[in-house]
Amino acid sequence: MFQSWEVFSPYQTGRISHGSTLAQFPNGNLITAWYSGSSEGHSDVGIYASTYNLLQKSWSLPRLIEKKNQKSSEGNPVFFFDDKTDRLWLFWVTMDKLINGHLGGWSTCRIKCKHSMDFGKTWSKVRYLHNSWGWMTRNKPIRMSNGNIMLPIYIELLRYKSTFLVCPKKSFEKGAIESKWVKMANIGGGVLQPTVIELSKGHLLAYHRTAKRSSIRKRIAMSESVDFGKTWSLAIPTPLPNPNSGSDMVKLRNGNIVLAFNNSSIDRSNLSIGLSYDNGNTWSFIKLLEREKGQRFSYPAIIEASDETIYCTYTNKRMNIKCVNFDQEWIRRIS
Repeated sequence: MFQSWEVFSPYQTGRISHGSTLAQFPNGNLITAWYSGSSEGHSDVGIYASTYNLLQKSWSLPRLIEKKNQKSSEGNPVFFFDDKTDRLWLFWVTMDKLINGHLGGWSTCRIKCKHSMDFGKTWSKVRYLHNSWGWMTRNKPIRMSNGNIMLPIYIELLRYKSTFLVCPKKSFEKGAIESKWVKMANIGGGVLQPTVIELSKGHLLAYHRTAKRSSIRKRIAMSESVDFGKTWSLAIPTPLPNPNSGSDMVKLRNGNIVLAFNNSSIDRSNLSIGLSYDNGNTWSFIKLLEREKGQRFSYPAIIEASDETIYCTYTNKRMNIKCVNFDQEWIRRIS
């Protein structure tokens, strides 16, 4: 089973659209968000969203859901639907440091959050999750087996580092989260944009994007924790290539892992889906999703739906966002 949509028409929300995120509601409907404007980091960039109606099989018109002012640039939205409280959380970053009238770049971003109790129609007030410059979101949080919420983040200030913020279960469910997040240990080595899953109780696996100057250049890096993320092993290379680009993975209900990534060490002209039966030690199947020379298909976001199929959104040539829905049989099927 496989189906594909363009969430909105090319260039409908701006000259570039990038960095999508994805969540599902209890009724099966989906919501995706991305940032869009005239150019990455420009002062007109805001965060837009669209909802997929499962019964009508259609995406809503894009709507602007976050824009501070014309002296800021928004980026890297991350959705998390908390099924314990029916809250939809949005985490993202705002770039608002002005240097000689110009925005200061990603290293001046700060992490913000807000939530919705009506599936993204209206939102709470905006709050800073962390007020330090250079702290960035990218991939979805997970609820660990101890009930605590783990948000993958990375730090761009000075040198790239992956890390995680953890919020206690009770504070998160009460919505009182601003000062409750605890930062875990940094993972250095030029790694960033971690995606994380829990393999077993307290045993976490993280994959990382590797920067051009990383010691693990041109490979996805991995690290592990056996204490709910308090400490992490050193990042080491996996056999999977990485062209300085983000990936995302999800652990399915049956224990298998699905990974969306650029299966290249050179560029983002292809996007592939991997399937592992053994906690990521090997990837039994790697299925090509997109390939076009000179184009970019990147920054995937991937979730398992309530019907046990898989949804993935990603940047489509920077002109819009695509969404695909497939099952494990599609990954295993030889083209």
